[in-house]
Amino acid sequence: MNENLIWAWLAAGLVPYHIEKKLPSRRERIVIIRALFWSLEVRTRRTRRTKRTDWTLHIPLIERVRDAVWAAVMRLKGGDPQGPRP
Repeated sequence: MNENLIWAWLAAGLVPYHIEKKLPSRRERIVIIRALFWSLEVRTRRTRRTKRTDWTLHIPLIERVRDAVWAAVMRLKGGDPQGPRP
């Protein structure tokens, strides 16, 4: 039972629960997809000659671990624990 519960939580965390489409301008389109464990933003911009697509993937667990490691390193060095933000 415990193993099945873990698989159920994992599956629920990977399935998207929110999909949002935005058209901020005539030449730009944004699609945002969110799930419990991740979120994805796809931004497409068109110019007269080219089409540029930017993909931004956020995984909060990895970002929190990165921030905690950075804070620990900076505390050991005696610096600012906030550190640089992307």
